[in-house]
Amino acid sequence: MLSGFAADICILFTAADAHLRTYDQWVPRDAVAGDHDERVAWALEIMRKSLGAETADTQALALKDWIAAG
Repeated sequence: MLSGFAADICILFTAADAHLRTYDQWVPRDAVAGDHDERVAWALEIMRKSLGAETADTQALALKDWIAAG
């Protein structure tokens, strides 16, 4: 699970690195932030469509269920 600030830079680049290493990824859209909402949405879209990340909210998927699914 990836979370934090600077979704369009730090989180996006970390997700890209994880994708190259074939890790399953969950980047909850309500657990990332950035300076501009549009750029956060853009980064989440890239992570979902191009990097195969799950971007459901933290309430949509319990961490234990995410781990069990992996």
